[in-house]
Amino acid sequence: MPEKRSLFVDAAIIAAAVVMILLVTSCATPAPPYNAADYGPPPANAEAVVRSYYARSLVDPDSAQFRSITAPRPQYLGDRAGYLVCVTLNARNRMGGYVGFSTDALLLRDDRVVDFVPGHADGAWRGNWRVCDPPA
Repeated sequence: MPEKRSLFVDAAIIAAAVVMILLVTSCATPAPPYNAADYGPPPANAEAVVRSYYARSLVDPDSAQFRSITAPRPQYLGDRAGYLVCVTLNARNRMGGYVGFSTDALLLRDDRVVDFVPGHADGAWRGNWRVCDPPA
């Protein structure tokens, strides 16, 4: 003769099933909260914006040697959306010596630089994330 299950056991089985369903559905990847409109319009002339930015920010802007300026691509940096441009350049420091090529990351929005990640010999990093690859 089969045993009678108690109401407690039935409730425990139902609770376990609900927990399993919640765990499985929580593993689904949610859609990103951003859409293309968040990036703003693509920059009309990214290279001009980049060169103008460095003309204002470098110690010796006339010494700038640009190796590459990538095409802008939609990107989020932290909570800012825009178009990411990776710039590999070399310029003189305050002592007059060239510092060596490095790759910076610039986030453009509405034809201006809204975020800057300085580069190093191994690329531009934001925390543990390599924003731009190192210079080639």
